[in-house]
Amino acid sequence: MTDEQCNDKTLVMAAVLQSGNALKYASKALKADREVVLTAVTGEGKALQYADEALKNDQEVVIAAVNENSEALKYASDAMRDDDEVVMQAIMANNEALQYASERCRGDRNLVRQAIYSDPGFFHPPLQDATEELRGDREFVREAVQVNGQNFEFASEALRADRELAMLALRRDTEMLKYAAAALLDDQEVVLMAVRRDGSLLQYASERLRADAAVVRQAVLNDRDAFQYASEKLRADVELAKLALRPGCEVLKYAAEAIRASKEVVLVAVQRNGEELEYASEALRNDPEVVKAAVRQSGRALRFAGRKWRGDKQLVLQSLRQSDRSRIELFELSERLRADREVVMAVVSNDGSQLEYASEALRSDVGIVRQAVNDWADALQYASESVRNNRDFVMELMRHNGQLLEYASEALRDDRELVMVAVKDDPRAFFQASERLRADRELAEMACGREGSALKVASEKLRGDKDLCMMALNAARGRHRNSGPVLQYVSESLRADREVVLENVRREGMMLQYASSALRADREIAITAVRENKRALPFVAEPLRKDPEFLRMVGVCRS
Repeated sequence: MTDEQCNDKTLVMAAVLQSGNALKYASKALKADREVVLTAVTGEGKALQYADEALKNDQEVVIAAVNENSEALKYASDAMRDDDEVVMQAIMANNEALQYASERCRGDRNLVRQAIYSDPGFFHPPLQDATEELRGDREFVREAVQVNGQNFEFASEALRADRELAMLALRRDTEMLKYAAAALLDDQEVVLMAVRRDGSLLQYASERLRADAAVVRQAVLNDRDAFQYASEKLRADVELAKLALRPGCEVLKYAAEAIRASKEVVLVAVQRNGEELEYASEALRNDPEVVKAAVRQSGRALRFAGRKWRGDKQLVLQSLRQSDRSRIELFELSERLRADREVVMAVVSNDGSQLEYASEALRSDVGIVRQAVNDWADALQYASESVRNNRDFVMELMRHNGQLLEYASEALRDDRELVMVAVKDDPRAFFQASERLRADRELAEMACGREGSALKVASEKLRGDKDLCMMALNAARGRHRNSGPVLQYVSESLRADREVVLENVRREGMMLQYASSALRADREIAITAVRENKRALPFVAEPLRKDPEFLRMVGVCRS
């Protein structure tokens, strides 16, 4: 906006009615205008930051701002952030506002208590914003923890060592164990209470208790993943490792080397979670019984087997037959298997993108490519040039997915019949046609008649064709989304065509910015644009923007 526009109260009022943050661009004088600022902060509280300092000290203005967005309190004057009524209004809107209040207010029991009770504040416990004095007041903290256990995190250090408070907090939220004082993390009763509810909290226990078999057992019974937090000695305990084993659980990942080398434990582990093979000892990752058991449970386990197994065709095929639709990375397999038609066919059936790693010969195999494309259409990009230039095959694909024209050979993207088939299926295929065909009026009509934005890539001559442009503008709504304005794509001559511009601004007022200077001064066009979208006002010719009658007609003139 120009300096003149920024100082035009009517224009600025219209702008802040649309978005309060437009106050940012107002002149200094208008940022000090109470009516303008009150309008802005009523719509967007945080616009208070752009107001004149005097208005940041205006109780009515500040209350209007915090009622819309409590965070606006941080932009208020020091006096307003110390005003009980203002702070209370902000807290009632959102208790997180307490953090922006003055220190006196953050130490006021009534205000802090209001914050605690107005909303439990599970994402922002209010006690964190209270003064140190309140966070060290046992009775006040007890009340806060009773409402929301998460307030315990912000109690004073001395109170986080208070056993009774800690037990109260844990009954409300077991996660609070992590904030308890070190002495409580070494208290067996406190830690047992926590891990019985959430085994993963074992990670916060003292070293002594993570080596305590009773505590660790309780944690693992609640959450087998807690095994990883046990002491090194207990992670070498076969019975505890077996207790932790279950489908989907990663026990071997955290187990001691002795457990990873125990065939008895590893077999049980991979039978429940084949991917645990990753953490077995090298010897067991090459053990036929262990590897086959892992692959039977999850085909994905194959990637963790010893290298020799990735050249075993039968094992690879078995992994692909698993119900988990295993994703085999072809580049991890031996060169021999990447050239094996049966293996590659099975792999791309599960994941068409793996065609990229098949041998050159198989990327030239129409049957393989078809299978890959059936799984993932964009796999066509990895086919050999000969396949992407295979007219019959590409024509077959175009009938079902015209956008695949993007991956066809340059010669086929210049094939009129083939491109017509693609555009018929999906008008967006026109974007991928050769430059010669994007100048073809019949093809352009097929595309623009259903997808107005296709006009963007049409030849310069066609973008100056009024009938085609009107067709693009009136594109039928359907499976393709663009049936809106297209003025940004048309030639300069059509941007000066009154009929074309009027139809575009009826759909979207902001299209006025693309109209010629003369038409931006056209009263009917300007009124139509601004009525459709008030944000189009800055693009109206200056004489009209200063015309009171025009402003009244578009509804931005003050009464």
